Amino acid sequence: MVRAVRGIVAVLVTTVAAAGCSGGKATPAEPTVPTAVSTSSTTAPIDVSVIPPTIDEPYLNAVLAALDEVDSEATRMIVAAKNLTPPAAEYLNAIYSDEAMRREADGWFESLADDPQLSGIRPNPGKRRTVVDRVIVASPGCVWMAVRRDYSARNVKAVPDRLEYIALRPLDSSNDPRKINPTAWMITTDGFRADGLEPSNPCPAS
Repeated sequence: MVRAVRGIVAVLVTTVAAAGCSGGKATPAEPTVPTAVSTSSTTAPIDVSVIPPTIDEPYLNAVLAALDEVDSEATRMIVAAKNLTPPAAEYLNAIYSDEAMRREADGWFESLADDPQLSGIRPNPGKRRTVVDRVIVASPGCVWMAVRRDYSARNVKAVPDRLEYIALRPLDSSNDPRKINPTAWMITTDGFRADGLEPSNPCPAS
C-alpha cells in the first residue's frame, strides 16, 4: 500500500501533465511557518509540535492557525500558477491525511475545470481563519470539533463565520518528509453538511 507523499505527489504530477500544464520546475522555498503559535502577547507561546496530555481550546486554536497558514501558502501557489502544482500539493499533503488530500485535490481540479482563472479567489489571497466553536471529542488520538471558518481574506464572495466540522489525528510523518507542517496533527475530515446537521463523529469511542 503506497501512502508516502511521493506516491500522492506523483499522481498529482501525472494529472497536472494530462491537463496540459508544465508542472513544478522550481523547488519550493523552505517552509517559514512558525513552530509555535502565540495566542497572546502576555502568555507563553503554545507548542503545537507536541500533543499535550490535556487538549484544550487555546491549544486547538493555535494548531488550527498553524494549519491554516500552510493551507493558505498552498492556495497562493495554486492561484499564482493557475494549477495544483507539485510544490502546492506537497504543502497540502503535509497537513491532510491521504484520503483528505484526495478530496482536496479533486476539489481544486474541479474548480480549475470550471474556472481556469480562479476568478472567485482574490489575486493575492490572504489567510483562511479557523477558530474552535465547540470541542466534541479531544483525546491524544483523535479530535472532533465544530469550528467557525472565515474565507473573506481569500474568496471574493465568502460566507462569513461559516460553521464547519474538523477531525484531527496525529500526523503521519511520511506525508511530510520536509517538515512543512509545524504541528503534531493532520486533518482527516473537514467541511459541512448541506442540511446543516452535525456529521457523524469519526473518532472511535474511548
